[in-house]
Amino acid sequence: MKKPRIEDLVMSKLFPQRKDIDPSDWQTHIRRSLVQEVRMETVCFYGVFDSVEAQYPGLDYANPAHRLRLSRFPSHRKLFRAFDELRLTDYEIHRLCKWEGTRWARETYEANNRVKIKDTTWNGIHDFSNKRTIVTVAPIWTGETTETEPGEISDDIESEVGDEEMRDSDEGDELSEEESEDELQRSVGVDLNQRLLVATEARARGEEVTIDADWEQWLKEAAERDYFPPIEANSAIATAVAVPAPANSAGAAM
Repeated sequence: MKKPRIEDLVMSKLFPQRKDIDPSDWQTHIRRSLVQEVRMETVCFYGVFDSVEAQYPGLDYANPAHRLRLSRFPSHRKLFRAFDELRLTDYEIHRLCKWEGTRWARETYEANNRVKIKDTTWNGIHDFSNKRTIVTVAPIWTGETTETEPGEISDDIESEVGDEEMRDSDEGDELSEEESEDELQRSVGVDLNQRLLVATEARARGEEVTIDADWEQWLKEAAERDYFPPIEANSAIATAVAVPAPANSAGAAM
């Protein structure tokens, strides 16, 4: 079987239901529509045909940039849509597109005249680089310890040491206060309680014994001021107050 020509496939895509006003073949469509649109694009792009480059613009129908320029014309827009639907390769497109203003026309002129047409399309246009696009990657925590600056390490250590010293000093103050209270209780309370108990037992037996000169003087002054602190019932002071003193001992105390 003979493979159909690319021209016939493209024409069937462009004009699936051919009318009387439609071109009869591929060459007629080129002369009537495509070449006319190429000339309009060349005039719009170069201005006038006063240079070889304007006469042979070298439009590549496989180049996206050239396609973008020609897609504003209806016939070329339909042509590119047909190329995409047929999935033509760049080689097949270059073999098909052989008319005025195309890449084939420029290469033919350069080969016949042994010259190279200078392409000034991109003169004065710098390569595009979007400097505003900055990609930042957030650090991923892997469980490993991160390195810090020496100054940061020393600051952390000093803060931790300072906190420990403050805690130690607070604990030391509390311990010293408790120890001082214990020592005071042992030095005063225990000995005084023992002396009071001994003197109270002696007075209970009827002996003339002074319980404690300092304590009796304090008790006398407290009685004159009507001030007595709360006394536990089972304490030695309560027992001493409850036991009546001999008459002569009381007079001696007075």
